[in-house]
Amino acid sequence: MNIPSIGKGNAVCRRMRIVGRVNAEGGPLIIADALIARSWRGTEGAGEDYGGACGFFDEHPQVEGGEIQLRTGRVFVWEMKGPGTAELYKGESGDYVLVRAWPKDPDDREIGSLLAEAPTTEFSIGCLDIKSGCLAILWAAESGEGIDDGRLNRCGSTDLAIQLGATGLMVPVARRTLSLTHADPMMAKGFGRRLRIF
Repeated sequence: MNIPSIGKGNAVCRRMRIVGRVNAEGGPLIIADALIARSWRGTEGAGEDYGGACGFFDEHPQVEGGEIQLRTGRVFVWEMKGPGTAELYKGESGDYVLVRAWPKDPDDREIGSLLAEAPTTEFSIGCLDIKSGCLAILWAAESGEGIDDGRLNRCGSTDLAIQLGATGLMVPVARRTLSLTHADPMMAKGFGRRLRIF
């Protein structure tokens, strides 16, 4: 399903603020209810969780993201297309936008925010049930063991992102089913991949 993006024409309204970053050295990110993400083990042990995330894209090379089953529930995987940093922005309406940017100028510090709001067509790629009120985003190679009760409690009582080192973060969200859309925004200053969570 095509979903019109925010903005009109080439105008970009600055309605989003950056709340955190997730670094990855390649491979997908996982997006999940924090209660489920805490059982994610990434490459630990036999690496079954990370293997499952990468295997999803091996089996479905044309998709941008989708759900996989974990022991404690379902997680959403989203491909960043190589190593780099994804920036998370929050809109005035409470929606989140995850952006992986490729700027023409490597010193460009505003390309992420521009791509977060750049008008383009978005495609619905899934839904995610949130029961804890806290959304976790992790590089799939990492473990979710850092999501302890203390961080979960703080997530529920703040409007701020809680960083999980350089490769993950948690943010408060409504306890409901969230929709996820993907877009590939482009502009003169660069291009990127975008995941909207709302």
